[in-house]
Amino acid sequence: MRNLFIYVLFWLPFAAWAQPFRSVMQEESEHYRDLGYSAMDYYQLNSPAAMPVWERAACTPQKTILGWHPYWGNGLEVNYDWDLLTDLVYFSYEVNPYTGQPNSTYNFLTVPSVTTALANNARVHLCVTLFADHATFFSNAAAKTTLVNNLVSLLQARGAHGINIDFEGVPVSQKAAFTAFLQQLGTALHNVGNYQLSVCLYAVDWSDLFEEPLIEPYVDFFTLMGYDYYYSGSTQAGPTDPLYGFTASYDRSLSRSVTYYLDQGIPEQKLVLGLPYYGREWNTVSASVPSNVTASPSSASRTYAYVKTNASGNYTNPQLNATAASRAYIYPNAGAYRQCFISEEAELKQRYTFVKQRNLRGVGIWALSYDDGYTQLWDALRSELTDCHADPCSDTLYDMGGPAVNYYDDEDYTFTIAPPGAVSIQLYWDQFDLESGYDSLYIYAGNQAQGVPLLAWSGTTLPAAMNISSGAFTLRFRSDGSTRRPGWRLRYYCVADTTPPFTQVLPQQSWLTDSMQVQFSDSDNVQLARRYWLVSDLDGTLVSANRNAGFFEEHFDTNVYNWQNYSGTWNYTGGELQQSDETNGNTNYYTFFNQSDPSYIYELEAAGSGNGSNRRFGVHFMCEEGAYANRKNSYFVWFRIDDQQLQFYKVVNDTFQLMKTVSCNLQAGLYSRFRIEFVKQSGRIAVWKDEQYLGEWLDPQPYTTGSYVSLRTGNARMHIRYLRIYKNRTASAYIHTGPGATVECRYQNSSPSSFAARVYSLVNDAADLFAAADSGIRVDYTKPSYSGACTEDLPDRDTLYAGSSVALHLPLFSDIHSGCAAEYSILDTAGNTVAGPFLYTDPIVNYTLSGLMGNSYYYTRAYAENGAGLYADTLTSDGFYLRAAGSSEVEMYTGIPLRVFPNPFREVFTVQMPAGEHFVITDISGRRLFSGVSGADLLQIDMRIYKSGMYYLRTEKYTIPILKSD
Repeated sequence: MRNLFIYVLFWLPFAAWAQPFRSVMQEESEHYRDLGYSAMDYYQLNSPAAMPVWERAACTPQKTILGWHPYWGNGLEVNYDWDLLTDLVYFSYEVNPYTGQPNSTYNFLTVPSVTTALANNARVHLCVTLFADHATFFSNAAAKTTLVNNLVSLLQARGAHGINIDFEGVPVSQKAAFTAFLQQLGTALHNVGNYQLSVCLYAVDWSDLFEEPLIEPYVDFFTLMGYDYYYSGSTQAGPTDPLYGFTASYDRSLSRSVTYYLDQGIPEQKLVLGLPYYGREWNTVSASVPSNVTASPSSASRTYAYVKTNASGNYTNPQLNATAASRAYIYPNAGAYRQCFISEEAELKQRYTFVKQRNLRGVGIWALSYDDGYTQLWDALRSELTDCHADPCSDTLYDMGGPAVNYYDDEDYTFTIAPPGAVSIQLYWDQFDLESGYDSLYIYAGNQAQGVPLLAWSGTTLPAAMNISSGAFTLRFRSDGSTRRPGWRLRYYCVADTTPPFTQVLPQQSWLTDSMQVQFSDSDNVQLARRYWLVSDLDGTLVSANRNAGFFEEHFDTNVYNWQNYSGTWNYTGGELQQSDETNGNTNYYTFFNQSDPSYIYELEAAGSGNGSNRRFGVHFMCEEGAYANRKNSYFVWFRIDDQQLQFYKVVNDTFQLMKTVSCNLQAGLYSRFRIEFVKQSGRIAVWKDEQYLGEWLDPQPYTTGSYVSLRTGNARMHIRYLRIYKNRTASAYIHTGPGATVECRYQNSSPSSFAARVYSLVNDAADLFAAADSGIRVDYTKPSYSGACTEDLPDRDTLYAGSSVALHLPLFSDIHSGCAAEYSILDTAGNTVAGPFLYTDPIVNYTLSGLMGNSYYYTRAYAENGAGLYADTLTSDGFYLRAAGSSEVEMYTGIPLRVFPNPFREVFTVQMPAGEHFVITDISGRRLFSGVSGADLLQIDMRIYKSGMYYLRTEKYTIPILKSD
């Protein structure tokens, strides 16, 4: 019962009689202090809303995202999105103005909410509040010193990062004393531990309290409390945080306040715009907007969660107010009306855009936990203030006065509009009214305000419509110190990139015999994103890829990759893989695949089916292990047929966590081509279905190694026709063939007309469009084979006669991979071709010995070249002596019989000559190798140590060439 009572109190409206201004921070601080509960009590009193596990996204904040955590929100920090929160300000150290000691720090040193923030790498600040008795405090040097020393000690003891000063209601008579105190505190914080000092600024500094030029050097940043423009004591109902002026008579707004403080000398990068996670509700005299309030009590603050929960049913149909960029819920009440003004996610997004346009440091939130149970406001922060932001393709832009109020004096701002995937942008002007010659607007093509502007405009003439031939434009506006005018309003429309990129595998050399550089031609009309490739090969029957080379292609004709069935009923049927067990909620069919390259695309053609109502299928990748229920450490994408969803999961230590969900049109039994891209550097996991981009999730701590891929189903059938895995590439890549284990092309052509391998190219562009191309590769890395020998007639004849015919017996060459062509030639003893080459296909060729010089030695040589340019072994006959017509052996040797055999020879040859004959053997340069005198009829000469080639046997009268062959 106590929990329920306190829960109601937590959301209790704050009633206020007409009274001097009190900010919501003071109002709520005093309310919860008066309840009497300690900071630790709220861990029992608060009941955090049950929320789904955060779908984490690696979206890095590009601005400071600071939130005040009031102690009465303790326990609700479990629902904060710590990926987005850069700074947490614990509320608060309540200053005793007489001593500087705290009335309470609300357990700052030990409270779990601060511990949690530090553990999540958020910068922690302690908010220091003083709402009264400022003169008492500022006049007491000891109290000021005590406070400064206490704050330094608290930061040191807690490991915190800074102090946030929220002194409200300071009278202008204390201006100098306030300035001096901030200088004292800033000096101490910076000198002792380089701690940060931040200072809360009033939405409107009515009394000119802050001496910005004097305190700015001592302050790290300022938090502008951008709320309570309409507060509990207002006599007219209106937005607590109008982005632009709500009425012409009272145009105080966030925009005007920011311009004021920047003009006072606060740098853009030192200004944080605080925004409310609450609204305010009044009793009003009518339903019109604006409307005066009725007699007090008339006001109550309403948190975002209170309005969204809508227990009363009064917060269903909002009236949107474009003038102030706010919304109001208006409903009748006891004969009058109530009006609740609040900024919800759409309005907060507009304010975040404003923060970027004014180049401010970031945003603040009063207060964290006021949206407990809802993710929309976290989603708005992620959408607008992180690197996941994308400018819309079309929008309307206003000057800083908004749609209805004049712009302000002394404005100077620059911002860029760059819709992703845009190729051009069209601008149309609906209003243009500037002080001529003094206030100006400039438009530049591209992302910077550099060079000659496309438009430099002043005055009241409406500029002509513009077409910017760039995917971005930059706008700059400047106004002088006087004369406000209605300003400008423009609409822009981008022309999105619908042109896919281009890729081509450029023509290669005809045959791959060893290694080859493959060139790719890739281009896009805007910007290429990434390039991928895959090499598959054909063993004569099955197409696959060498996973040892980093590629994967499986058509599921048979179990090529030694898939392991960990769970489920998996079968190869009809050229596809099927999982048929619909009772199993987690099937697992896995195989080894080393994923060590920087990025991959996993492509599969698949369908899910079955008879249940919770059918799902998908694929695990970057798996550390295969034989685990959830593959130990991995990612997987999950296609939910019945929910029409795509889900992204990360698995850590075999426990999976849902990271993101997007819509996906799925039809049971209908095959689709799915592509999953994983980029290690950015942690990007993106998914396409039939060329349509579905969504992505970015992992801030991506896995960099993976050893397995796995198919998975849950209570569904799955049919997979193929799975391909591409890896990243540059503009060129090398492919190799041969018997090695890591070559990309393992197999040779099965015939000269086929392809043994295929190179695939896949590229995507910044608009997430794809292009694909492929090219066949012919492979032959072996030389032609042969049978037979090379002889002159059979049996071999060594002496032939000029003009006669001889049957040349030649080897038969063959090459099944690329084919081959065989040739023969007649050589002289010097190795010169004297006849031929002649093509042949028949191993027996009748050759007429004509046109050759008689009384000389000749040889027949045969060889072959295959289609890949590889040569077979060259075969040479042992030679023949061609006698001229009418000659005799006696005439040739002048009565001295001289014979060398075999010739050609390999190692040893025999010389037949008379005993006592002097001889020498030389090489072709004349260098003497042997010399001697024959002592017998037959002499054997051993030439093993000499290389192949032509040599000469010389006697006193004769020279005979001899050929040493391989």
